[in-house]
Amino acid sequence: MKGLSIENISMRFDLKNGSSVQALKDVSLDIKEGEIITVLGPSGCGKTTLLNIIAGFLAPTEGKVVLNDQIVLGPGADRGMVFQQGALFEWMNVQQNVAFGPQIQLVQLLQVNVLLFHFVQLLAFLSSEVQMQHFAEHSSTQIKHLAEKPFLV
Repeated sequence: MKGLSIENISMRFDLKNGSSVQALKDVSLDIKEGEIITVLGPSGCGKTTLLNIIAGFLAPTEGKVVLNDQIVLGPGADRGMVFQQGALFEWMNVQQNVAFGPQIQLVQLLQVNVLLFHFVQLLAFLSSEVQMQHFAEHSSTQIKHLAEKPFLV
C-alpha cells in the first residue's frame, strides 16, 4: 500500500526507579497517499512520541510503522520533521538553509537553484502578505524541510 501504516504501536518508557510510563498502547492507523490528518490531544498524551516513532527517531516497544511497504527502522530522507522550535543553522542565511537538504542528497546544482528560487519566492510572498518577522522566521524553517522533498511531513 502506498502510504503510512501504523500497526499496533505501543511505547513504554522504563524509568531509573524501576517504574515505567506507558506513552502509547496498541495504536493503529492507515493513511493513504495524499491524505492529510492531524493528531490532537492534551499535553502528555503521546502525540510527540507517535511522531518520533513515525520519523524513526524512536523504536516502538511493540508494533511497527510501514511507509510505502517498507518497515521504518530509523530516520530517513523520505520523512520530514518540522520541530516546534526552529531548526535553522544560525550561521547560514535563508538560501543556504533551504539548499542544505537537497545538497546533502547530492541533487544537481541546477535543480538546487530551481528549488531555492521557488521556495525563497514562496517565503517572500508569505512574508509580504503577513507583515510579521516571527512568521517569516518560522516559515523559513518549514520551507527548509519542504525543500528536502520528503514523502511524509
